[in-house]
Amino acid sequence: MRQAYPSELHEKLKTGVQRPGCFRKIQNWIGKPGSTIATASYIPPPPGEVGPCLAAWEKFLHESTLPPLVTIALAHYQFEAIHPFLDGNGRVERLLIILFLIERHILPTPQLYLSAFFEALRRDYCEGLRGVSERGAWNDWLEYFLLGVARMSEDALSRAMRINGLLAEWQKRVSGESSNNPLRVVERLGANPFITTRGVADKLAVAFTTA
Repeated sequence: MRQAYPSELHEKLKTGVQRPGCFRKIQNWIGKPGSTIATASYIPPPPGEVGPCLAAWEKFLHESTLPPLVTIALAHYQFEAIHPFLDGNGRVERLLIILFLIERHILPTPQLYLSAFFEALRRDYCEGLRGVSERGAWNDWLEYFLLGVARMSEDALSRAMRINGLLAEWQKRVSGESSNNPLRVVERLGANPFITTRGVADKLAVAFTTA
């Protein structure tokens, strides 16, 4: 992962974010709504340090000899601590987790939805990050992060099993049809549940009326 990578992701996620693809040029801070820099709970590095901090972050990702899940857990904290964008930092970092795990061949596709875990336990998430910044509580953060991976992995597996069961039921229902087109449609639904009549006609190379 090269240094420009986070900015490119930020630019692609530009809907609703300020200065898409650009690292911040002003000081930002984290705190309760309405808080000022004087009352902030956390103040990221000044703008001039964003580049060097991201370079160190990237170097860590490339050179870490720790287990991949530990590496990305630590990198997630680092990125959040740097807070390189005015907004959209969380979206970029959550996407980076998935891309890192795919790059390391731990996930074949984006099947792990950690955002749901972070949002469900938002207070624990924020306290975990703050604990590292204030007390160096790395173990607490790692336990939280790895618990999230475990729970959302179980959730993904459960969903996959239910989807496969549903597809098997549908395949059984259409297996006696004179044409195999219904079965082919079910197979397409397994790949993408959103489908249109025109899409079926194009993908199956059949007439629109047949679709």
